[in-house]
This record gives sequence, C-alpha cells and structure tokens, in this order.
Amino acid sequence: MTQETIKIKRFADRPVIDSGIKEGVEWCIYESPLGWWTWYGYARLSDDHPWRNQDLVSVMPDEDLPHPEVHGDISYGPDDEGWIGFDTIHAGDYMRFDYGAGVEEIEGHRWTIDEVREEIFRLIKQIIQVRG
Repeated sequence: MTQETIKIKRFADRPVIDSGIKEGVEWCIYESPLGWWTWYGYARLSDDHPWRNQDLVSVMPDEDLPHPEVHGDISYGPDDEGWIGFDTIHAGDYMRFDYGAGVEEIEGHRWTIDEVREEIFRLIKQIIQVRG
C-alpha cells in the first residue's frame, strides 16, 4: 500500500518533496521558491493542541507553554489547518539568489532532505511533549 502524499492547502500548487506521519503527527517538506538546498519543513498540530491558537511567528506563546525550538525558529503558522514550520534560509545556511542579471551565492550549510526530516522529527517530539 502506497502512502498518500500529505499537502498543505496553501501550497497546493507546489510539489511535496517528502511527507508522512510520525507518532500520529502529519509532516511534509517543500522546496523553497529559492531552490538550491533551501527547504521548508512542516508539522501539523491537532485541533486541541495548546500551540494551535498561539502566534508562534511574531510573538512568544503563552508564558506557561514552551516555545518550539527548531532551526531558525518557527517561520510559519499555525495556519487554519494547524501547520507550523521552519525554513533553512538563515545565517549560516547556503543560499543562492538568481536576479536574472546575475547570481549571488552565500556559502553555508547545505541542508539535505534527511537533515530537514530529522529537524521535523525533533519538532514533532516537542509537539507531543506539549500536547501531553
């Protein structure tokens, strides 16, 4: 039996690089629009998860809740489906920008899909711990 690809509605037109379910939590990886070893990793919060109604991007969550710790911090969500995520486009990460008239490369760590998946799994452990 083949597992169905898990997608985020907001990114329905973009291909999913990898997805699955770990310990009951859906997850997926998308390539950043920048491409070139830049990825987005996501995990989905259940409807009753304490982080579900927190703004995890622009403010700290309720002081009684631990903030999720992932590479570069949470950069997405939670959205109306409960997805939260991070990206690999931060200081120390490899980046390549194509401006049409030229290309700029910033050397740094080139994340692999395996590394992004492991970072998602680290996030999932935190999701489960906070959910209790």
